[in-house]
Amino acid sequence: MEKKQPTRDAAAVALRDFQRILDARGIIFYLDGGTLLGAYRDGKFCEDDHDDIDLTTFEAPTAARIHDILEDAAEAGFAVYHFWRKTPTTTAQLSVERGGVKIDLMFKERRHKKVWWTVWRGRVPTHKAVKALYFSSDRAIAFAESIFRGPAFIEEYLEARYGDWKTPVHRRDYSCYSTDRCIVRGGYDAI
Repeated sequence: MEKKQPTRDAAAVALRDFQRILDARGIIFYLDGGTLLGAYRDGKFCEDDHDDIDLTTFEAPTAARIHDILEDAAEAGFAVYHFWRKTPTTTAQLSVERGGVKIDLMFKERRHKKVWWTVWRGRVPTHKAVKALYFSSDRAIAFAESIFRGPAFIEEYLEARYGDWKTPVHRRDYSCYSTDRCIVRGGYDAI
C-alpha cells in the first residue's frame, strides 16, 4: 500500500498547532532548513517538502522540557517520531509526526563563534555549523497563515546551507547528510 502524501494545508495546520505548543511553553524557535527556504523564497512550502518541517531552538533540551513538549504534542494528536539525546559532542533533536507530517525540532547550540547541531543517519552523526552571527537576532516571517521567527541574516544563512538558494532544487537532489554546505567534515572537534 502506497503511503498517502499529506496536503500542504495539513502541513500548515500541523505547523501552527506545534507553534501553539511551543509558544504556550515559552519556547523560542525559528523556521529552519527547507521550511525556512520555502517560506522566505516562495512564501509556501518547497515543492514536495511539506511533509518534513524543520524548526530550531536554542533552549536546553532538559528532560522536563522534552516531557512537557511531548505531553502537549500527544494531546494535539502528534506521535513521537524520534528523539536524539544530547551528548558532549552531539546536540538533541525531537521529531513528532501527525498525519504524515513530520516536524523536526533541532536543539542548536553556540560554540565559539558558531551555531552547531547534529543530524543522525542511523548511528552515524553528521555535525553542522554556521556563523553565530546569523542568529544574532531574529526576523519575522509571515508564513502558513501565521508569523514565525527566522534568523536575522536569512539570505546569508540560506547561502551557507544551500549555496544558490534562489534556484529551486527538488529534495531528491539534496541530502542533509552529504550535500548541505554547512557540514563540518572534521566532526565536533573541527567546530
